[in-house]
Amino acid sequence: MKRICGILLLIIVLATLSVYGAACTPETGKQQDASPTGAEETDKPLVEFRFNTGDVITVELYPDEAPITVANFLTYVREGFYKGKVIHRVASYVVQGGGFVIENYRYTQVAATHPAIKGEFAANGVDNHVSHTAGAISMARTTDNNSATSQFFFCPIDYTGWDGNYAAFGHVVDQASLDAIKRMSRVDAIESYPTTPIVITSVRIVNE
Repeated sequence: MKRICGILLLIIVLATLSVYGAACTPETGKQQDASPTGAEETDKPLVEFRFNTGDVITVELYPDEAPITVANFLTYVREGFYKGKVIHRVASYVVQGGGFVIENYRYTQVAATHPAIKGEFAANGVDNHVSHTAGAISMARTTDNNSATSQFFFCPIDYTGWDGNYAAFGHVVDQASLDAIKRMSRVDAIESYPTTPIVITSVRIVNE
C-alpha cells in the first residue's frame, strides 16, 4: 500500500512540473506570450503618408544603409514640407512626389528648402544594399549623383535595374501600402502627370 501511494505521489509531482514547464520559459520561469505569431515592434523609423484619395502608405526606413538620405528625408517630414505636395509622376514602374504642387490647375515645381545630399548608392561609392523591389522608397535626382533634395519615389513593381544608381532607403511595411502604390501607378495621366491630383495630406513619423 505504501509503495502504491508513493508511485501516485510521484506521478502527481511530475504532472505538475510538466504543466509549469509548458507555460513558462525554461530560462526565467516567466509566462510566454500567448500569441507567438504577433509581430515585434521595429526599432527602425516608421513614416506614414496620407493622401486625399484616402490611401495610406507606411514605410520603414533603413538608416543603417543610407544614413544621410534617411536623416534628410526625416528633416523634411518634421518640418511639414510634404503636406500639400502632390504625386507628379506616375507610370507602371514609378510613383514620384515630394517636389510639386498644383497651382492654377497646373503642376508647378517648388524649391527644396535644404541643400542637395550625397547619393548613397554603389555608383557613388556607397555600399547600400536596399533593393528597388516592389514597395521600396528611393530618392529622385538629376543626372548629378549628388543632387537629391526632397523628391522621392515608390516602386510599384520590382525595378532592380535602379540598384546601385539610386538611393533606396526604405520599404513599405504591409500589403495595403503596396496596394496603394500600385493603384497610384495605374491612374489616368498625361505625360506622367495624374489627371486627377493625388495630394499628400500629411506625413508623420510613427516610430523613431
